[in-house]
Amino acid sequence: MPQKFIDQTTIQPDGKPGDDAFTAFEICNDNFQDAEARLVALEAGGGETGGRLDNEIAARTAADTALGARIDAANDRITSVDTKATDAGTAAETADGKAVAAQTTANAALPKTGGTITSDLYVQGAIVTGTAPNVNMTIASDASVLYTEAVNRATNTRKQWNAYAASFNLEVAGGVRVVTVQLSAVSPTVPAGLYAGYTLGRWESRPGDNSDALEMHYYREENANSTSWSAFNWRLQRKVDATPQQIIEFNRSGSLDILIGNQRFRFLPNGNATAPGSFINGGSDPQIKDPESLRPIQNATESLLGLNTRIGRYLESFGDGGKTDRAFVMADDAMREHTPEVIIEDVIQEKYAGWATDQLIAYLVAAHREGVERERQMQVTIDSLIDRIAVLEGGA
Repeated sequence: MPQKFIDQTTIQPDGKPGDDAFTAFEICNDNFQDAEARLVALEAGGGETGGRLDNEIAARTAADTALGARIDAANDRITSVDTKATDAGTAAETADGKAVAAQTTANAALPKTGGTITSDLYVQGAIVTGTAPNVNMTIASDASVLYTEAVNRATNTRKQWNAYAASFNLEVAGGVRVVTVQLSAVSPTVPAGLYAGYTLGRWESRPGDNSDALEMHYYREENANSTSWSAFNWRLQRKVDATPQQIIEFNRSGSLDILIGNQRFRFLPNGNATAPGSFINGGSDPQIKDPESLRPIQNATESLLGLNTRIGRYLESFGDGGKTDRAFVMADDAMREHTPEVIIEDVIQEKYAGWATDQLIAYLVAAHREGVERERQMQVTIDSLIDRIAVLEGGA
């Protein structure tokens, strides 16, 4: 049988070079068996053949020794490859772990653009939006206060802050304080045909089951299409649930109206006032007077005769603006002298005098009583004269 050789270079299916150890030793055993068979045959021949056999044995032994060395070298190479493969697998597993850790870190990181933060975000310091020289929004906090500010950090100046939403609800357990030079609530343009207008301000309290609110309402007085301001009224009203209770109305006609229930009090641009009932002097009842101080009004007629009465017009900046003639009882020195209880000092623009209607009425009533008494006395005198005339005429 020809001698067999071990393959040391061909790459096997498992990726390793040459025959595996089992195949290599199998080839060696086949070669040993062949050599043994040939040796037996040679020994049977003897003589010269024996000498050649010794040489053959020596040659075969040397070849086997060289073959064993080559097999050991191949096994060492296989072991080295296995070790490198193991090290490569370990390195791959380490790289995979680092990649997973890197992905976890990347997922937890704040995205610079796009992306979603799916859990709480804690910032040690302020959050600042925008870049210089644009306006920045700063959000910061301390142990008890949250701060937001619109500021240009390049110039350290506060700027305008706009917020847009369909609706905005603010719930505060304590008070709300606004420090500003102007607090403005601006309605959208009221479209034609919108009768109800808009409620621009509402302050609501809840005493129990009811809603008790103070509202500022802008609305059309008539269900019309005009968009002129002269078609609209302003109302400041108290409303309980859906029912207005009292209303102060800045009417489109120029009047100032007060509505209580179904009654309307009107203060007109010409200086007149109308009321559905009577104006009542709240201090009329004698039970609220000091009885020791009460005394008759003396010489009321003379006092009234001492007052100055005129017909004329107001200056442009007073009364009706001087549009029409009016009858005046002058609040002047004559009134101070003759009816001091009637005049009221510094009541007009805190510098001009006026007079109290109820006080002047008291003088008028007293003067009327004096006139009635004079007429009664005159009638007594007339009656006495008539009687005397009748006596004289009878004696004639």
